Amino acid sequence: MPRSRQAVDALVQSAILNLQAKRNTEDDAGIEFKREWPGAEKVRQLAGAANALRGDELIYVIGVDDKTGKIHTPEQREPMEWFAQMAKQFDQIAPEMLWSQTVYIGNDAEAVTAVVFATQDFPYILNIKGSDRREVPLRVGAATVSAHRNQLVRMLQPAVALPRISVAGVDGRVQELLEARPLRLPDGSLRREEWKNLQTIFNVAVDLEFPSLDTDLVSVSERAISARAIVDEAKIFPLDVQLRETRPEIHTTRGVQVLGKMLVADGPGTFELSLWAEARDQPDLFPSYQSQALMWMYADTVEIQISIRPSGTDSDVRTTCNLRSVRVEPVQPPTPNSRAMKVLSGWAFHAPIYDPW
Repeated sequence: MPRSRQAVDALVQSAILNLQAKRNTEDDAGIEFKREWPGAEKVRQLAGAANALRGDELIYVIGVDDKTGKIHTPEQREPMEWFAQMAKQFDQIAPEMLWSQTVYIGNDAEAVTAVVFATQDFPYILNIKGSDRREVPLRVGAATVSAHRNQLVRMLQPAVALPRISVAGVDGRVQELLEARPLRLPDGSLRREEWKNLQTIFNVAVDLEFPSLDTDLVSVSERAISARAIVDEAKIFPLDVQLRETRPEIHTTRGVQVLGKMLVADGPGTFELSLWAEARDQPDLFPSYQSQALMWMYADTVEIQISIRPSGTDSDVRTTCNLRSVRVEPVQPPTPNSRAMKVLSGWAFHAPIYDPW
């Protein structure tokens, strides 16, 4: 099912912000930034990008520098007339231009043009001007190359129907494990001794669904799931990931199950992840463990990005959710020979955005 115009608007804005902030832009595969309308001589880039996506939608964003993310409002052109100059260079069939739309950035003072293409009729073949030869371009990294045999074989293999994921709920908190024990001193007296261990934990419920009812079995290893947190829109932290066993109350004969370290799905359902951040040695950001702990405690916003790669594919399925800080109730310190969990801060789930590639 094609994305809605609202989804395209949100994806383009997010991708531009990622590029401007110099964040990892792997999450924005399928979006091509162009400072100006490409000339007909750039048709290889269009064909190569469409072939690489193997059926996923391609979005050309006109008016953005692909290195810096700076906005250069494009000249007024009729998108269909521009695309016609591209399409006539293809052999038999070209990517289908679905629509174009204006996307406003920031305070709406700047705008770019998004052109959305369907690529389900790959491979796309170009006629080589001035000869009777043809070429299958393919986007590899930042370059467009002529596809070799092994690349064509892989391109034409039946594509696995990828699911899409979205966050259904998050319990995020910074907690401190307090443990108190009596310590006997050399003079025979007792002294209360406390140990502290700081933990930043996110328990995430994730909905998984397929684009159609006719789906194959999809499996995902725990090792193929990654996550990271962007704290206060600035600091990026990798998160450790653990699949949580399927609870009996959400078990179904068809849907999603977690068996040990493997996620198995043959239909829509929900699975749960535990994500946590360990104190890490990052002297460029934090001079000490304590300063890192304070950063988590006083963070106003946390963006969680989750990526899964189904077995047997080379494509990731991603989702993003935003959390905002909330007040938490303090707890009493532990008595001797006891343990207590003190929640220092927490975050509430806010504005999910799913990303179905």
